[in-house]
Amino acid sequence: SLSDEGAQNLLLPEGYSVDLNHDGIDEVGAARTMSFPPKDAPDAFKEAWFQASAGMGMGEMMSYQLSMHIAIYGLEVDGKTMGTQYAPDKIDSYRQVVDNLLASLEANKGMLADGQYERDKTFYSKLQNLLAA
Repeated sequence: SLSDEGAQNLLLPEGYSVDLNHDGIDEVGAARTMSFPPKDAPDAFKEAWFQASAGMGMGEMMSYQLSMHIAIYGLEVDGKTMGTQYAPDKIDSYRQVVDNLLASLEANKGMLADGQYERDKTFYSKLQNLLAA
């Protein structure tokens, strides 16, 4: 059986979808796909995100997309969402998430792979500055 979201998205033209339960995952038939920024993210966040990630390689961008997605929505394990969830339609959610990610970088600086601290600090600081504007 399909969820209402999965069934409805099967009827939409390619490239269009709805996230009826606002979990950041688009169900299309039985498939589950993720995109970031989410459809209901504020335009100001989307613009900041696209500016901060401009020119970034696909692999690096996907890594940041996944990190941000998990930070906003939490992580689903065995059908239960773990972690803090933030309202994806509020700009303050993204500001708080970026602040949290930067604080986590500082707290775990010594445990990160070579170059990861500098790379992540540069990206999240740029995103933070764009969100403050």
